[in-house]
Amino acid sequence: MRSLIKVPETTPYAYNLYEDMKGKYLLPYLVETYQYPCFIQLAEQVEKQYDVMPEVFKHIYSYDEFGNFYSIREPEEAKRSMEEFIRAKWGNQ
Repeated sequence: MRSLIKVPETTPYAYNLYEDMKGKYLLPYLVETYQYPCFIQLAEQVEKQYDVMPEVFKHIYSYDEFGNFYSIREPEEAKRSMEEFIRAKWGNQ
């Protein structure tokens, strides 16, 4: 949890971390199966941090309950929109 809380400070757009943890086979599975408070709190923190990220970094891919990867958005479109966001925010530094 401590490491997760630091992510926005060091890597504010770490969509891949959140998308991985939100996959049905990982945190949702642990919360549903074991219902340990630590898993619930971790899942809530992941959602909180995910929610504040710009939309361009959300809903790119996920995993099903068996850990199988699937794209939500076309990879090329996701990459293009992220590059546009970064260019608009910081220019061509």
